[in-house]
This record gives sequence, C-alpha cells and structure tokens, in this order.
Amino acid sequence: MQYVLCSIIFVLFSLGSRAQDPVAAPAREYRGTQPPDSAVIQLLEEDARLFATYRDIAMRDSLRRRLLSPGYFYHGLDGKPIDLEGLTQRQERNGFKLLASSVLREILYQYESTAILVLHEELTTLDKGMTKTSLRSCMLVMGKENGRWVFQADIMGKDPPR
Repeated sequence: MQYVLCSIIFVLFSLGSRAQDPVAAPAREYRGTQPPDSAVIQLLEEDARLFATYRDIAMRDSLRRRLLSPGYFYHGLDGKPIDLEGLTQRQERNGFKLLASSVLREILYQYESTAILVLHEELTTLDKGMTKTSLRSCMLVMGKENGRWVFQADIMGKDPPR
C-alpha cells in the first residue's frame, strides 16, 4: 500500500515554489464562508518551503512540528490514524520519496476558524522499494488554535475522478 503524506503537496500549493508541469495548471477554487485568510496561505507556504528544502524525513518533520496542532494526526489509506512520530517512522522505514507530482484540482474552503484544502493529484512515489504512479485525493484540515493557524489533520482519500 502506498503511504503518501498529503502535506508534500504543499510544495505544489505554494505560489512561489510550484513543482508541477507548468503546462498543466490545476483548477484552483476558493469556497467557504470567508475569503482565503493570508495566515492560512502563509502556513501552506511555510510547509511547502520545509518540504522543498529538507529531504531528510526526520529533520523535515521535526521542523514541521511547530506548524501542527498538539492533536495532529495523519489518516492514511489503511484507515489507521497516526501521529507525526508514527508517520515519520513509517516513511523512513518504507524509504518513501516523492519523485514527481501534479495537482489536478485544488479547493480551499475557508471558514472563520477552520480551513480545508482538498487536493486531487497524480503522484509518482518510491515506497517500499517500488516506484508507482497513481491518482490520489487528500484533505488537509487547518484550524485556528490560541490565535494562530495550525495543521490539525492530513487525510488520504480514494482515487479522484479524472
């Protein structure tokens, strides 16, 4: 089973560091009750910067900790939610690497104290020694806690429609 950390796709969301085919621009939409909060966009961009800068999984995840809620969890395709430490260990054990990615569609739902980024993407990954290209959907949940935006969950979903 392929374990993909949805946050890796922040590299694609970040306005300054898109890592996708420039010819195939994704459909970006904004929905919800509020316009996109600049602090939410900054949070996404900071996470993208960490993913683009740090290839060492443990180092990257240790730096991401300040961006996460104390209750943060990752919910993978296996249906088992794990915390950041469990995710770091899993990716290191599996030799996980994102080789290529392309966002097909992204929707940011912005509310007063919650923001949800839904992504449909095509990924090429190395996981457990196997290279695989697949379609994925994921949902990134952010919330305002103690006056600042943090990531609360990364949730993997079923393959998106083409």
